[in-house]
Amino acid sequence: MRTLVIDDYKDINATYVARTFKDGVNKLKTEKWDLLYLDHNLGEFKKSGYDVMQFLKENKQFAPKMILCISDSPGGKDQINGMIKDIYGRVFDYRDVEALKETETKKERI
Repeated sequence: MRTLVIDDYKDINATYVARTFKDGVNKLKTEKWDLLYLDHNLGEFKKSGYDVMQFLKENKQFAPKMILCISDSPGGKDQINGMIKDIYGRVFDYRDVEALKETETKKERI
């Protein structure tokens, strides 16, 4: 399963970790992803996870199969989850991530 993290500091086991808006959006544009872990606060940079979601809302062809907000900011999390719901019709949680992992593992065995 291909996972992308866009976060300025969290270390999450993933295929690729982008520390900035620019790097994260570039990865979304150039590669296909199963799962995106997205933080709202991207540190000292001017763009946030909300800006990533704005990009995806306007460019749905680059959206991964699933997005999980990993923000510790309640307001930021609400903003991002609202955008996720706009794009996917629902918000995802860790149970969805586990189900996706299981599905991808089954595909790899076949």
